[in-house]
Amino acid sequence: MGEIQIHIARGELELGVLPMSEVRELLASEFLLPTDSYKNPGQVGWQPLSELLPVVETKTASVSSKIRSTLAGASSVVRKTANDVAAKISSAAEHKKTQMAAASNRMLEDFIPALRSLVGTALAKSSQTVEAALRDEALLRKVFGAVYDLLPKPVRRFVSEEVFVEFCLGHRQRLLNKSS
Repeated sequence: MGEIQIHIARGELELGVLPMSEVRELLASEFLLPTDSYKNPGQVGWQPLSELLPVVETKTASVSSKIRSTLAGASSVVRKTANDVAAKISSAAEHKKTQMAAASNRMLEDFIPALRSLVGTALAKSSQTVEAALRDEALLRKVFGAVYDLLPKPVRRFVSEEVFVEFCLGHRQRLLNKSS
């Protein structure tokens, strides 16, 4: 389970729910005040932060110490936020890529009868037999690349050549009318 999350408020204004480590940093940097209130999940009443954490003595700290502390807290928050944003973008991109691959595969699956004809025509122009072609991946990549160029333009906009060639290699038996 993750770090304890606590509710923070200043007066009547709820500031949000934060992990304990961030509350410590924000209190140390004086962004949160010892007089601000906190409440644990399930707790009924609010209590001052000074009861939750030892009050950070800032009156004796030098100005440069305060600045360093503030910058350290801010950089930590910025770094965490940047990492969170990067992770969300990466996750969204991966999800979109997975959706596109599934859509491309579905579309190509339905397009196999037409692809058989195109692949057969392209293979007939080579001097190889179907059996020999099935074993020659380099030749098949060239044939499938040539077939890609013959696809209707909307299909090429929807499916990249790389995805198309990999799909065809994976379905070579079906495309060349050979049972698996």
